[in-house]
Amino acid sequence: MLDLDVYRRPPQASTFEDIDGAQLHDGVLHVCNEGARGILSALDAGTGASLWQSPPGTCNAPFAFVDDLIVAGYEADVVLVRRADGAVLQKVRTPGKIRTLMGTGTRFEARTRDDRVTTLELK
Repeated sequence: MLDLDVYRRPPQASTFEDIDGAQLHDGVLHVCNEGARGILSALDAGTGASLWQSPPGTCNAPFAFVDDLIVAGYEADVVLVRRADGAVLQKVRTPGKIRTLMGTGTRFEARTRDDRVTTLELK
């Protein structure tokens, strides 16, 4: 059993933040903090060992997997993260705070809290 409570307090944070989501993918558990720091963490699902943590400002909304990338939402940004090491590769600004990310293949729609939609095609 993995104790995710430790991931409610990202590194150098003085307050606890709720976990927005966690997803298991290829034996790795990815955990997204909901708070303002927006850390995405990767854990070995078998051992619980930390594999990496993204820089702040990476994830506080839904996220999805596409090949070797994680497509995450942070505030009004869609953030492309390399699955191997948590490096942020690109940020794309949307017109408002992201509520949902939905997609198939390499095409994604980011829907904001006021229902504006930004469509993204990963290449």
